[in-house]
Amino acid sequence: MILKKSGFTLLSLLIAAGVLVAACGAGGADLAGAAVKGNCTDSDEKLDYASSSYNYTAPAGKIIKKVVIKAGTECHVFNSNGSTACYSVQGIGTNKVRIRQLSEGPECKGISHVEISWDDARDTPTSPPKTPTPPTITRTPRPSPTPEPLAAVCVEYIIFHTFRDGDLEIYSLHHGAEGEPGAELYNLSMSSTSEDSRPSRSPNDAYIVYETNRHGNVELYLTDPFGSYQTRLTDTDANNINPIFGPDNKTVAFQSDRNGNWDIFLINIDTLEEVQLTTDPADDENPFFSPDPNWLAFQSDRTGDWNIYTLNISTGDVFQITSQTTDEIFPAWSPNGVQIAYLSNENGDWELYVMDTDGSNVELISSPAGNHSWSPEGYRIAYQSERDGDLNVFSYDLRTGEEYLLSTYDGIDSAPTWNCGGSLISFTSDRDGNPNVLQVGWKGGAQSNLTNHPSTDKWSQWSPVKEPASRGQ
Repeated sequence: MILKKSGFTLLSLLIAAGVLVAACGAGGADLAGAAVKGNCTDSDEKLDYASSSYNYTAPAGKIIKKVVIKAGTECHVFNSNGSTACYSVQGIGTNKVRIRQLSEGPECKGISHVEISWDDARDTPTSPPKTPTPPTITRTPRPSPTPEPLAAVCVEYIIFHTFRDGDLEIYSLHHGAEGEPGAELYNLSMSSTSEDSRPSRSPNDAYIVYETNRHGNVELYLTDPFGSYQTRLTDTDANNINPIFGPDNKTVAFQSDRNGNWDIFLINIDTLEEVQLTTDPADDENPFFSPDPNWLAFQSDRTGDWNIYTLNISTGDVFQITSQTTDEIFPAWSPNGVQIAYLSNENGDWELYVMDTDGSNVELISSPAGNHSWSPEGYRIAYQSERDGDLNVFSYDLRTGEEYLLSTYDGIDSAPTWNCGGSLISFTSDRDGNPNVLQVGWKGGAQSNLTNHPSTDKWSQWSPVKEPASRGQ
């Protein structure tokens, strides 16, 4: 039997009567649905366990029914998925279980040994299982090239991250560039002691949701474009991050580690009702809504590597749409619903690809690339690349196959996002000696400052529902 931990293989496990035994005696209490402490005696078999997390897969045809964690002189017995202040077990009732130590505080002893028990899997039903219907793709023919788009009638303001108050805050800028007559700045997150980041704008521009560590852990807060109020959305002891507004302007998808691994949740900003969407013991991260509110994309390492999945919110059906043995991350569903953009390190560097929503018609856009952002109509995409030695900003027109170099500064230009009319792109640049937010036409040309402050202003969001740079793309 092989147990894998952080890329290393741990052997010397005793298999007896359908039980994987590793130095934890049978003295622990056995209460269904609970994790409890009990006396423990060492067995003759030792497992040198020095990680805070590992996955274990039972033999074929077996379903895991119990996990016992040996920590110090205590046994923690799990007969179902659950967690304590120190440890978490997810995957009981399946073939694969994930075990984690949640805290390294003095009250939480390091895990030294584990014991896993399993039963035979239930017989396969005689009738074939129902195959979920994948998302229907209506391929809209790419239109012939049109003149440069004109700005639409829309709410034209930008939000960005800044350290101008001494900590990481989220600001909005209305009515032009900073310093221009009539331009107005607002502090949206309004906290002097926390880090506030990763905002998402509602499609109707009425709300901004963001994450903050003002309570010690990371929670989600809601405000408006002027920072008029601060409404706490999540209230847990866990971390709730990476929010994104849905097309209905009321639903926010996010990831949370409240179960010991990252799962995808929904929350309604009016009722605060939450729904857990994914329950796999692996990590499910970076949700991104489709224009259809019944669908979203996310990344998961449930196969051992990061791949892209889509999820039907109405039915709960999940579809794996990439299946590489490398990593595919940061899915972004196009506003027209036709394609999903993502990053892949299949060839060594992080490269930008687009594909249809069923995983077909994969197209390489840029190598290397990062921080991709769709235009409002969904036929163009902006991104950053350091292919020439400097980090610059580019745009690409999928209708024509033409790429445009938007910045040529010999420094760092990064993190592009589009304005609501699709005619301009904002980005972060350090050309002033400190990072500021600049703007440029989507095909390039003259560049000008939107922010102009001696502190750091970066990671802007103009019209997309999800700003990519603060999320590590």
